[in-house]
Amino acid sequence: CVVIVPLLVGIKNRRLPPTPALLGAALAAFGLAFLSLDGSQSFNRGDVLVLGCAFAFAFHIISVGEFAEHSSSETLTLLQIGSVGLFSLFWSGTTGQLAFRLSLPVWGGIIFCALAATALAYLIQTKAQKITSPTRTALIFSTEPVFGALFAYLYAGELLTVKALLGCLIILMGMLFAELG
Repeated sequence: CVVIVPLLVGIKNRRLPPTPALLGAALAAFGLAFLSLDGSQSFNRGDVLVLGCAFAFAFHIISVGEFAEHSSSETLTLLQIGSVGLFSLFWSGTTGQLAFRLSLPVWGGIIFCALAATALAYLIQTKAQKITSPTRTALIFSTEPVFGALFAYLYAGELLTVKALLGCLIILMGMLFAELG
């Protein structure tokens, strides 16, 4: 979504975002490729789903940017989470995958993820997007794989290759370039 957001914003506004933002997004996408691509040249169903997800995130970031200016952050967060929650409840109910008999640790994980990783994260994003652009928001989100790789190394003992470290560095350079350029 790092590359898609500035392009969609440019189309929406009928003008290109500032050059540093475009170059920063391009650097971040290049770094992400270094971090995640394994050299496979095939294009499969999963790639199509990931691309669709990137477009969905891009539209989400742009929409939050539009609505955050004129709405209460709390109300907008509640509407986002409530809409997805109702849709998910409906979907899981119609597909026969709705289950309430879960162990206590599973419920604890669900509640933690619902409050900290979802509600709090969306509230912070909504508040932050009142003062920053969708392109900068996407650039900030581009650091997620960097921190994912760092925590995988620190807590899961994963090895980081030189290529992965270079990808992380390029992503961070893209973000800094867009912010300071």
